[in-house]
Amino acid sequence: MISRTKTSSGCTLLLVLALTGCVGGPGGGGETIDASATSSSSSASASASVSASSTSAAATGASTSATATTSDASGDASTDTAATTCTFVCDDTGDPPTHCDPYSQDCPEGQKCTYTPDLQSARCVDVAPRPQPPGEPCTQGAEVGLDDCDVGGICWYVDAETGVGECVGICQGSRDTELTCAAEGTTCWYGCQTCIGMCFPDCDPLDADACGPGQVCVLSYADVFFCAIDASGAGGGHGDPCDFLNGCDPGHACVALDSVPECTDIGQGGCCAALCDLNAPACPDADLGVVCHQFAETPKPGYEHVGVCTLPP
Repeated sequence: MISRTKTSSGCTLLLVLALTGCVGGPGGGGETIDASATSSSSSASASASVSASSTSAAATGASTSATATTSDASGDASTDTAATTCTFVCDDTGDPPTHCDPYSQDCPEGQKCTYTPDLQSARCVDVAPRPQPPGEPCTQGAEVGLDDCDVGGICWYVDAETGVGECVGICQGSRDTELTCAAEGTTCWYGCQTCIGMCFPDCDPLDADACGPGQVCVLSYADVFFCAIDASGAGGGHGDPCDFLNGCDPGHACVALDSVPECTDIGQGGCCAALCDLNAPACPDADLGVVCHQFAETPKPGYEHVGVCTLPP
């Protein structure tokens, strides 16, 4: 797992309030999620306009759709400066990119289907000589998608200073039917109609060691939690303002302003609230009426104990 720093491209933030947000991206820019998201699995599907413990509020950004699917088995590369900036896998032909389907990986042998640099579509690029599988460290080249992850993987959680990240698997299947993850304990998530669905690790938000350094466990709107980049910065504690799902410290969640006493006067955005264990509830601001409520509207097995410290509805 890779610690977070400011990054130059990709997506760091998960916007909960728009609910247009970002899945912690390769390098921290602007891939957006409309979290009026839908969710599905092989056993159930549910609308994810979450109202119980997460929030919905107006915000700017791309308004498309996002889908999270739980695994129950649980291009146009820049060539004008290639001689000096193409440090990993280079497309030096100058030819137009070959568009492809990342879920079927239909590129020619020796290539893989991955993101274009703007994160808006997919392209075929050469597979590195020594490709890395999901979960292993990876190196990103001059652009997003030019990395040493194997076919079906993308270098994510990239540190802008070192260029090192972690290979994350691409979902399998089709958006027309269902996207799934082959690896047990991962959730398929995509943030917009042009975003590639990827398999992020599931996690327990009450477990301090559930995600790697610089990451935070957030709700995926499939009522499953997964590891994303921690974008809380200097704030992120109980009562601090937030605009993004991953804008709070580990052990906290971004909820509606009127759910936390300290945040009622902020005016817009959301507020970080401490998470709690329903089996042993304990919350800050109990003297102000804050109590431990069930977090997910319809918790998946294994998450029934997760609560959030908010005012009564």
